[in-house]
Parts: sequence; C-alpha cells; structure tokens
Amino acid sequence: MHAMKHLPKIKPSYLKKILSDKELYAAAAVEVRRQIWEDNQALFGDEASPLFSQYISDRENIIFNPESEHKTLYDMSPKARRHSTIVQKLSDMIGKSIKLYDMVLQFLRTLFLRTRNVHYCTLRSELLMSLHDLDIHEICSVDPCHKFAWCLDPCIREKFIDSKRAPELQRFLDGLKKQEQVLGDLSMILCDPHAINTICLTILKSLQQTIHAESLPRENGDVLLLLRLLSLGLQAWDIIDSQIFRQQKIEPNLLTNFLPLLSCLMLDDQYRNLNSRMASEEESTSNTHIMRDIPMALIQYANGCAIASKILLYYTLQVPY
Repeated sequence: MHAMKHLPKIKPSYLKKILSDKELYAAAAVEVRRQIWEDNQALFGDEASPLFSQYISDRENIIFNPESEHKTLYDMSPKARRHSTIVQKLSDMIGKSIKLYDMVLQFLRTLFLRTRNVHYCTLRSELLMSLHDLDIHEICSVDPCHKFAWCLDPCIREKFIDSKRAPELQRFLDGLKKQEQVLGDLSMILCDPHAINTICLTILKSLQQTIHAESLPRENGDVLLLLRLLSLGLQAWDIIDSQIFRQQKIEPNLLTNFLPLLSCLMLDDQYRNLNSRMASEEESTSNTHIMRDIPMALIQYANGCAIASKILLYYTLQVPY
C-alpha cells in the first residue's frame, strides 16, 4: 500500500478493490485516495464535509466565544489563517488534482447558496492562497481568480488597498467583459468578511483624504473602484443564485449625495472631538460621551442601499462617541 502512493496512475481495477475493502481504504495513502475521489464525488464530499463544518464552527467560535484567544475575527493575518489545520487538510486532499479542486469549489458555492454563510467565501479564498503558498501551479494557473486573490491578499493583511495595488485590481475588473462567468467566483472572494473589512476601511481613509484635500469623493479615482469591489462582494449570493454574471453600475447618488454627506458628518465629528480635547478636563469628560445624531438623510439612503448601509455601519462603529 505504501508503494502505491508513488504511482502516478493506478489501474481502475485496483482502485475498485481498495474502495470495496474498508480496511484497505483506511490504510491507503492520500495520494491513492485522490485517484479514487476523482471518480467518486459523493465519497469525496463525505470526506470533505466534516472539515467544512469544523471550519465554520472554528470561525463562529472566534466571533461568539468571549474566551477565544483572538479578540476579533480580523486579528489573524491571512497567512496564519490559511495555515490552519482545516485548510491544510483540504489542501492535502486536493493535492495537484484540478478535478478535486473544482469539486471543492462547487461544494463551497452550494453551501454558500444554501446557508448564506459568508465564511464559505473566506474558505474559498484561503484555499486558493494555500495552494499558492504550496506552489501548486497546476491549479493556480487555471483558476482565473488567482492573480486577483494574490493581489488582494497583501491588502487584506494591511487592511488597506494602496494606490499601487488599486490599478492592478482595476485592470482585472475591466478585463472581465470577455469572461463574465468568472464574476461568480470573484464575488465570493470579495464577499469574504476580511475583504469587505479591508474595502470599507479603505473607503473611509479615502474620504479622509478628500476632506484634507478639500475635494469631493467623486474626484477621487480610487473611491469608484472601491465601491465597485464592495458592490460585487455584497451581491455575491445574488450573482451566483441568479447566474446573471454582470457588474451592476454604481448609483450616481452614492457619489453625489451619500458620500459627500458622510464626509460632512466625518468633518463635524472631527471638529467636535477637537473641541472636546481643547475644553477643560471636566467639560471634556461630559462632551466625549455625547452621541451626535446621524443625519436622517444618511439613514434614509442607507436603508435603501446595501453599499451605503455597510459604509455607514463601519463609520459609526469606528467613530469615538
């Protein structure tokens, strides 16, 4: 059995014999099992399913368990996350098999559609980058999302999309017109909470730059790209469910009304905090805890726009009240 793992192609009759005998199957190396799994999707699904469940459980434990070693979901670096036991086991099960990789992606799409759980999107990204780290060129070279995920990965690590990587992401999005079906997998990668977190934080920093430059958000070239990325991520489930692979245009009001209003709110909050620091210690203590009302126009716009809602949520969670 040990010698069989070195055979690039095992005769089907031998594989059937191993599959029919539970002891032989249990003793078979993962290299041998891969050849069995390639022609038995149901069996491969049975082997991978517990790993998917454990992955989701581990992620939810970080979020909901106050005794977790990680304070937030975003504490771990991308490289540390994809070196987790579950991701490494799945990478080992896939090996260099494009067929098994495609099966895993189909499983993740199905589970995402069935549950709407965005952690399956995280696993899709982590698995691709894990295979990248292992130099599995056979798979990375055929996954059309590889270069995009590779470019986005350092941005997620730094929680910021800089002016050097933004044009690379822009070129990739602009080149999707001839291969729109890639949009489904690409939207899953952008639906990863770590990607959404990075995009939203970058949008807020870009708005700060427009405030300092005394310019409008629509005059900042990076803002439109970030809105496109955020839009794709938030539409991932709808794109995969409807099988309509098309990028939706950004609503003009988002750039001309919502973001300028949010910039005004950010400026007002900065002014209020500055006044609090300049006031006496007693006054500062009382003013710091005064909650500033969010303008109703912002709330109304956010209620009807998922992009605006997400950006406003991120800002209100960050601002010191």
